[in-house]
Amino acid sequence: MSAASAAAPRPQRRQRLLRALDRRFAFHRRGNVIAAGLAVALLGGLLSLLLGQDANWDLRNYHLYNGYAALHGRLGVDLAPAQLQSYFNPLLDVLHYALMSGLPAPLAGFAMGALHALAFLLLAGIAWQVLDPRLDRARLAPWLALAGMCSAAFLSEFAGTMADNSSALPVLGALLAALHAQRRQQAAGQGVAVAWWALAGALLGLALACKLTNALFALALGVAALAAGGRARQRIGGAAVLSVVTVLGFAVLAGPWLLGVWKAFGNPLFPQFNSHFLAPLAQPVALSDTRWLPQGWLQWLSWPLHFSLAPNRVGEVGLRQIVWPLLYLVGLASLLRFALRRPRRPAAASDVVAPAWRALLVFFVVAYLAWQAVFSIQRYLVVPELLAPLLLWVGLRWLLPARIAAPAARWTLIGCALDADRLRAGRRARPGRLGPRALGARGVPGTGAAIAAAGAQPGAAGRRRAAVVAHPVPAGAGGVCVRGVQFPRIAGLCRARAGAAGRARPGLCAAAGDGGPQRRALAAAQCAGRAAGPGPWAGLPADAGPGASAGARGAGRAGWPLPVDDAAGTGHRHRRRRPRGAGLGRPATGRLRPGLAAGDVRGLRILGRAGALPVPVVPGEPALTAARGQGST
Repeated sequence: MSAASAAAPRPQRRQRLLRALDRRFAFHRRGNVIAAGLAVALLGGLLSLLLGQDANWDLRNYHLYNGYAALHGRLGVDLAPAQLQSYFNPLLDVLHYALMSGLPAPLAGFAMGALHALAFLLLAGIAWQVLDPRLDRARLAPWLALAGMCSAAFLSEFAGTMADNSSALPVLGALLAALHAQRRQQAAGQGVAVAWWALAGALLGLALACKLTNALFALALGVAALAAGGRARQRIGGAAVLSVVTVLGFAVLAGPWLLGVWKAFGNPLFPQFNSHFLAPLAQPVALSDTRWLPQGWLQWLSWPLHFSLAPNRVGEVGLRQIVWPLLYLVGLASLLRFALRRPRRPAAASDVVAPAWRALLVFFVVAYLAWQAVFSIQRYLVVPELLAPLLLWVGLRWLLPARIAAPAARWTLIGCALDADRLRAGRRARPGRLGPRALGARGVPGTGAAIAAAGAQPGAAGRRRAAVVAHPVPAGAGGVCVRGVQFPRIAGLCRARAGAAGRARPGLCAAAGDGGPQRRALAAAQCAGRAAGPGPWAGLPADAGPGASAGARGAGRAGWPLPVDDAAGTGHRHRRRRPRGAGLGRPATGRLRPGLAAGDVRGLRILGRAGALPVPVVPGEPALTAARGQGST
């Protein structure tokens, strides 16, 4: 009696809770959709505050700097202070910089969480389009959307400045608009849903402008547009409208930036794809990171199983999850069953999904295969991973017997959500200001400062810090900031050029390494002098421009033969040596001397004509100088 009576209220309370959620948030009417979206946005903002302050590697390296540089016209002043990422389209970085510099940290973090939570409505809309109307879509769509948002890659970047989650929103919106356009075309029987295809193209162009890796999804959606949507003429027309508007949207949003980079360097994607553009300031090679790609035919055929067992194989931050091996096995079983039962069951899953399922499946498969062949980096897989629970649910519902299909699919998705690794990549648990106000770099003038930075990754524990040096440049001069491995030069040739440039122009900055174990190429060169003519570095001799950078391998000690009158150390136990023949108004000799050691810097204040230029280096923290255009370390 007592045990039965005690256990009875619990199911009743659970049923009452489910009925209340169904009454307020199930998609029975438009008001419930709005209420569910607002509730998830509120939860997303609160989750962002719970996760802590964003401090990921990319934020320290270039997100803040790119936003600042775009707003303050640093393209012709700085040379790769944030490595090759300095020349990415700063569309999203401007948003991040504006939020972090204009709002208090909690409010900025809440806004980013609410923004990323918009994926809920987009995923629910896609599920609504795909599921068969005979199913209880009003209840299934929001739950499947929540299951998608519990993916490992999405949660690891939730409310952060890494562009994968933010750029996934327009991709999902484009997919939803394309599915709706195909449904309208099939219902009408003729004509092309031009407005909906144009909306899909505009969103896809926005996604491409925000992050070029979304080109994979543009390709996948173009193929999916041909897979469904009425007659062949309608499909081709829809794909044509999608392609044209995508190109136009990308040209409008990214064209001005790419044109500016092209004018400055001779390569709109500088320094990438330089084997085609042959820009003089970078090597004529095509940059690519192939270390993440599968090796051998066995890995190519079983890659989802492989990277699920070894998550560090597809990213520096390993994220554990089981949705990919389950989806891989369900896909193989579905292909086998379809091949064996095709004569008896021509309609594969008509009792579970609508005709839009074909387009979604084509989009997913093409996007995944393109990702595996080109990148194989997990954070570029955010969009397919958001859709994976929906495909897994459909596959299980079709494969399993009817009496166990629904509960098995439900509990499988719950297990995937609970198992997803919620690693808080690049987060700080302690509260604090976000962005430039936290960096202590205020009052830095827009011109007159050129910084050479060299060394290890920003904020990498156990690695040597990079010394940061600023050099005053006369107004109107082509000052540059140099950092990174994307401008390697032969050491001997670079030293010769640096010496010649130093004798020709005063104030040359050069860097040298000692061949440390990291064997990273150091590059630093800056010529002070007035530009005579168009272009940021016009009027300088051939050996005195940014191409005459002095580089050497190693991540050890680095020295800059700067005039001692131009730099004063604070909080540092080393005194800077005055190179012979170097001083204010006197040319540097070009001789490289060991000076500040990377890792010994605790604080450095640069004194120039514009006044004190603080370059903060906090013990235990990276030198976040990128927010004010002073390079990134």
